Amino acid sequence: MQRRFIQNLYRDGTRLQYFKTICKIARQWGGSCATQRLVSGLLPEAKVLNKFVKSGRIGSETTANDYVENTIAFGLGKRVKNEFQLRPLGKALSCFKNNPKISLTLEEKTILLTSYLRNDLDGLISLVGFLEGKHSVSILDIAEKHWSEIFQGTPLLSLTGAARLHRIIPRLEWYADLDIVKKADGKYSLSSRAGALVRHGREMTSLDLSLKYYFPERSLKTTGVEEFRRLLEDVYVKALAGFSNTFEVEIDTLRSLVVAEAMRRQSELTSTEFDRMLLDYWRCNLERVRLSGSSIARGHEEEGLIHGARLYSYISVHTSS
Repeated sequence: MQRRFIQNLYRDGTRLQYFKTICKIARQWGGSCATQRLVSGLLPEAKVLNKFVKSGRIGSETTANDYVENTIAFGLGKRVKNEFQLRPLGKALSCFKNNPKISLTLEEKTILLTSYLRNDLDGLISLVGFLEGKHSVSILDIAEKHWSEIFQGTPLLSLTGAARLHRIIPRLEWYADLDIVKKADGKYSLSSRAGALVRHGREMTSLDLSLKYYFPERSLKTTGVEEFRRLLEDVYVKALAGFSNTFEVEIDTLRSLVVAEAMRRQSELTSTEFDRMLLDYWRCNLERVRLSGSSIARGHEEEGLIHGARLYSYISVHTSS
């Protein structure tokens, strides 16, 4: 099984609200722009955002660059030569409106946690597994006293000094933003539900696990066929906005937005059910719905839609409007 571990991080790129801002700036440029242009756009935005955070503020071009690099490591974007390009979950995150005091909604946290789990599940299992049963620990406790215990058998074991802080500070601060840990007086303690991420991390898709975390089991109505069609087509138009050069949307973008919105509406829809209903929707609307992708379903199963021997990655819909 392929391990999911983020190895390189910058200690200043800690606030997930800024990741959302980076994604929204990239969206304004059609989803791809030069890294320097992205940094230049982030700096004035940060002057406003800095008022609402206690740590992780952006006050220089260097810190802004660190945030861009951590956004890439988080899985929301990728670097192509000198450009930053949004990945599917980065596009999904960029669809949400700005919130008062830049607080993150449960839907946004769902998408952020999904992206994080896909890229650092083993890091989370190592760190959260250690925190279980602990009252509270400081960053220095982890870096100086417990590092070998936590990261035995991982790529981080050999790190020393400041390199450890660069890897541990962002993770713990992200966990605070994602309600995985609580931070008080410079120490971190595990939230009451966080252990479920370790117990179910390898048996559920990252999206379903994130949904379960932020939308605990409750009485939900079943998502009907017609409701699914309306929801999918509404979200498709929303996801397409700002990308004028294409009519295709990544299935991964669409899936994450549709299932999160369904949960917000108190409708039950897992990623597996989404895939099944999307295939049925496609078969019933072949004249106006097109799926495209690669011929071999390997490597990125969670990101696409598997049907037979094909892994479909994109969808285009000619909506009635």
